[in-house]
Amino acid sequence: MSLKETLQNDRIAAMRAKETARRNTIGLLLAA
Repeated sequence: MSLKETLQNDRIAAMRAKETARRNTIGLLLAA
């Protein structure tokens, strides 16, 4: 795997993690 692919995968993973965190936050607010 090339460095460019690795960086792209890292960025996608970070975006997914951010999206998941946002959903969890909304879920906690709704559950509260």
